[in-house]
Amino acid sequence: ELLIEALKFHDVNSIGVKFSGGSGFHIGIPFESFPDKVDNQEIKYLFPDGVRVVAVYLKNMIEEPLREKILSVSSVEEISRSVEKPKEDILIKGVFDPFSVVEVDAVLISSRHMYRAPYSVNEKKGLVSVPLKNIKNFNLSDAKIENVDTTFDFLPSKVEGFEAGQLIMQAFDALKKKNLALPEEEVKSGRRYELPTMAVKKEYWPECIKKGLLGLNDGKKRFLFILINFLRSLSWNFENIEKVVNEWNNKNKDPLKEGYVISQLNWHKQQKGKILPPNCANKAYYADIGIKCGDNICSKCKNPVSYSLRRLRMLKFQKKPRKKTKSLKN
Repeated sequence: ELLIEALKFHDVNSIGVKFSGGSGFHIGIPFESFPDKVDNQEIKYLFPDGVRVVAVYLKNMIEEPLREKILSVSSVEEISRSVEKPKEDILIKGVFDPFSVVEVDAVLISSRHMYRAPYSVNEKKGLVSVPLKNIKNFNLSDAKIENVDTTFDFLPSKVEGFEAGQLIMQAFDALKKKNLALPEEEVKSGRRYELPTMAVKKEYWPECIKKGLLGLNDGKKRFLFILINFLRSLSWNFENIEKVVNEWNNKNKDPLKEGYVISQLNWHKQQKGKILPPNCANKAYYADIGIKCGDNICSKCKNPVSYSLRRLRMLKFQKKPRKKTKSLKN
């Protein structure tokens, strides 16, 4: 259920779900839902790694709500007894690991790995791998051969555009930023990347952010993703982030639905770490929606955040008092 909610959160509505016939479920998205290219790479060449990136991204996204959901039903001690594992095997640094008892299998996504076809029978359990209309109401008896209705397809036949485009772009970008918390130029120079302790004022923001804040016709969801991560990285609190986001959304010709904006803000609130916005070179997030900075800026700063931090460093350097030098007298 949480994975399906996460997919819908990213506007993916063409989703297929089926019981595996054993002890799990298979979730599928039609290939037509994905764009032809991601980061200038043809989507057909991103299998299976691209789909695994999405799986890991979604897994990270649902970790906290899954933990809360499981612990609302059972204590750690009860879970330990139920799965017949010692407590230390289901804890990481003293915190319950939900994936020690619930597995999201990214290994299944492979050109060499086979999974059970819809309506085939699990030879060990005698249950059918049946597609589901509603996972909440599923009962094992629904998978018995005599109870199965074979008129329902696993994957939807009609897809509304490239609805999984935003999902795969955000998955790739989030994965990069989680593993690499530094803008490229900061890494190369060997400097330590430190986020500011106080919110960075708008006067130090790059042109791309300022352009987007004027309102957009297209790419509003992408810019919302950029904006929230940008503000978080510059130490804005969520109360002020929400104000900026709502002011911006009201300027859009066709504003994003309030429920969508709230769900995005709530998701970001749940994330422990800060993620940088996509790098400036990512055409889908900047050039394609018409907010790219001039080449004189993008050639020097790889990320909108690094631009603001560079501006701050320059300001501090200018304000730093210079040491007076004694003049030599003849």
